[in-house]
Amino acid sequence: MLRQQLAILKRYLASERLRARAIAGGTWLAGGSLTSQAFRLVRNIVLARLLAPQSFGAMAIVLSIGSMMDAFTEVGTREAVIQSPRGSETGFLNAAWWFAAVRGVASYGLIFALAPGVASFYHDTELTALIRVALLAIVFRGVMSPSSFLSLKAMDFKRWAGLQYGSAIVGSVVTVALAVPFPSVWALCIGFAAEYAVLCLASYIWFPFLPKLRIDKGSLQELWKFSRGVLGLSFLNLVYARADVFVLGKVISGEQLGIYSLAISSAQAASTFLLNYQGQILLPLFSQLQGNVERTNGILAKGASLLSILFIPALIFTFFSGRTVLTLMYGSIYATAFWPLVFAVATMFLNVLNAQITTVFYAVGRPQLHRTCVLLMVVVMGVLIYPASRYWQMAGAQGAALVAMVVGYAIQIGQLRTLHGLRLAVDIKKLGLQLAGPLVVLTIAIAARNSIAVSSPAQNLLFGSILSISAVLCGGWILLRTSGRRLSMEST
Repeated sequence: MLRQQLAILKRYLASERLRARAIAGGTWLAGGSLTSQAFRLVRNIVLARLLAPQSFGAMAIVLSIGSMMDAFTEVGTREAVIQSPRGSETGFLNAAWWFAAVRGVASYGLIFALAPGVASFYHDTELTALIRVALLAIVFRGVMSPSSFLSLKAMDFKRWAGLQYGSAIVGSVVTVALAVPFPSVWALCIGFAAEYAVLCLASYIWFPFLPKLRIDKGSLQELWKFSRGVLGLSFLNLVYARADVFVLGKVISGEQLGIYSLAISSAQAASTFLLNYQGQILLPLFSQLQGNVERTNGILAKGASLLSILFIPALIFTFFSGRTVLTLMYGSIYATAFWPLVFAVATMFLNVLNAQITTVFYAVGRPQLHRTCVLLMVVVMGVLIYPASRYWQMAGAQGAALVAMVVGYAIQIGQLRTLHGLRLAVDIKKLGLQLAGPLVVLTIAIAARNSIAVSSPAQNLLFGSILSISAVLCGGWILLRTSGRRLSMEST
């Protein structure tokens, strides 16, 4: 009996330490990410007044090409280091460096060769040079120090946040500094490459590592086994994520594509923040909780509940004040992308919910379980994207992405059940109560948007803020009430 009690106490203390590390590390990640996103937002606001929309459209194509190639050859080196019990060994890190470096150099070589063909397809000869310069970022990312991943594995996020988000801030500053005297797409191109050059250099300064020619075969085999589960996943994700840009680039003008890309960048920035934040915390957390089904289920349920409460207020604000926000941030011409922005916000939150389950798959070493979800998303997107873009243009493209994400999330929940004892254990009744308040406010917002006479942008933003804050307060109050009732029942 005493031995059992000591074991329970040991597990409790360990879980409390794990929670404390996650909270402390999350603070650093949140602060760094918010700072870098603030710099990116200011950068976009400034650049919208310095550069023509066509510049953003051309850069959107460049980044889509890079993301597609990057994803096609993704081998999951960072995730393998974090997930593997041997991840901190020197031999494993050396094998991981060679794995990532060869992949990065080979990917860039293929991009370099294909760049003229891409430029010919879009009838823009300048794309050749833009692709070859901007996508040097793939090489820089491939040869960065693998020792930097150990900070994530140990949930020591302070230096990782400085490395990751510090380089993003430097890239934003370089872009604006170049755009002022040279207002062209080249400011975006060079700034993007500079961000990853700084990331690579700083990784060796903060996390010293010297690669060796001799590669440990056992580590290489383990990396290859993990990468086989990952192989193709990132590519399929990018086919889904970038299909709108590729298709719209042929359906609408370069100016409209630039408007679309910059307008939805705010939702994409929020999505990137949430995905990076929860992914960098949850992957090492779930990796350390392998076998602890109860705690893993509890984290998934709480995450789904909280994100669902935040989703409707964000959608309310976008629906009521989206046009005003786009006009104030980028100019009146960007207000035409209002509906794509609304759909992008909805897609963003489903994507974040979906990513929580994906992180569990990676943490237990079975990333291939995510493949069914992504494959179906790509199929749905492939069927819908062209007719939707053709007939409804910008709004149709994001609408197709939203439908595909709904399908993918439903499949992902089903795939979670293939892991023994794991389930998305959300109390539907409780979640319905939590969403009741925000849904009422959403109904009011829909009615108010057409009936309230708004004479100024300030009033529009004020009404939108009041409605969204009211929705958050309603959902939060119900959450606290239901949680308090559950705790009181458990104590009795």
